[in-house]
Amino acid sequence: MAGSECEHCVHRRRGLCASLIEQQSVQWLEARRRTREDPARTVLYEPGQPSQHVRILKAGWAASFVLRSDGRRQMLSLLLPGDIFSVLMLHRPTLTFSFAALTDVAVCHIALNREDVAAIQDFLGGACAEEVTGLQRRVVDLGSRKAQARLAGFLLDLDARLRAQGATGDWQPLFMRQYDLADMFGMSAVHVSRVLSWLRHEQLIDLRPESFRILHYPGLQAVADRI
Repeated sequence: MAGSECEHCVHRRRGLCASLIEQQSVQWLEARRRTREDPARTVLYEPGQPSQHVRILKAGWAASFVLRSDGRRQMLSLLLPGDIFSVLMLHRPTLTFSFAALTDVAVCHIALNREDVAAIQDFLGGACAEEVTGLQRRVVDLGSRKAQARLAGFLLDLDARLRAQGATGDWQPLFMRQYDLADMFGMSAVHVSRVLSWLRHEQLIDLRPESFRILHYPGLQAVADRI
């Protein structure tokens, strides 16, 4: 199956796809997956839906979230291209949280049976640890960190994730609106705007539409370390 979509995918060498290809083959993965495209703001998964396939974000940005009692979202995690939605999709018939597209997205749905899952336990163990660590960090952010520290830490983490995927240059994409950041960090959009303006005033970051750059890494890290 020369020239298949999986062979040309930039994510085939990392994450879940790399683990599956190592255990099986590119052709095996191609036969097991289908790709679905959705526009920005589409709810990609709702609580209670069967999670029969593992899902990988192929293109675009997405996020997991829960709905609070006041109707607002509490965003749990940010998904970048190549990220698995949740390891729990391989172990539970349904999930208790949702996923939504922040931009136009393409999502790969991969059908795996028990034997397939058993063959990639080493990868899944690491992915589960990363997922739990991210949620623990979100709990600490919401429970004890100041607003400046939350956003500074987020931008540092996002910069590191994007560079790990091969991003270069000073400017990095930021496909999140201020109300998305508000839902991530339990603040109002007005408060997010004020904090970002303060970070710019301190010459720690610069912003332009849908992108950011870090001007002073040690200074931004110092802000992120505040409790």
